[in-house]
Amino acid sequence: MEYYRVLWFLNSKSNNSELTYQKLQLATYGIIHPQTQWSEIPSTIEIEEEVLNNSICLNINETNKVELLHQIETYQPNIIIFAGTFKEFETSEMEQIGWNINYSAKRYVNDDHLGNTTAFYITSPTRLCIEAFSPDDYRMSDKTYWYEMKKAVELWEEFR
Repeated sequence: MEYYRVLWFLNSKSNNSELTYQKLQLATYGIIHPQTQWSEIPSTIEIEEEVLNNSICLNINETNKVELLHQIETYQPNIIIFAGTFKEFETSEMEQIGWNINYSAKRYVNDDHLGNTTAFYITSPTRLCIEAFSPDDYRMSDKTYWYEMKKAVELWEEFR
């Protein structure tokens, strides 16, 4: 089983509540265990260590842009999730560190009852960018958020 290194970019407007982190944990678990169904996910207490070992979260409002780009280079994630923060990054900045979003088609995870909510960019066979709602957005349930992250990864894996 291949594990992914997931980097989440949040902003300071994100609610730092336990519910927000629960949504992040569930979504990350869906990414690293795409074969697992919603009803089979262990409790967040049981998955916390595994999720922490495979992901990091950075607040874009508390770190300057140069440092954020350095964090990408240092951590070397396979997947970057811009959780309500995609507009804060210029594609040219990402291109400078090898994440060529400009050369990737914007695709959507289509969920019949929500429409086009989560976008993703396959920048290479080993790199995926996901443009998602902030995890504290009340319009998307934990299950839908988990599903859309998982589905974006599944579509990327089909490409690979």
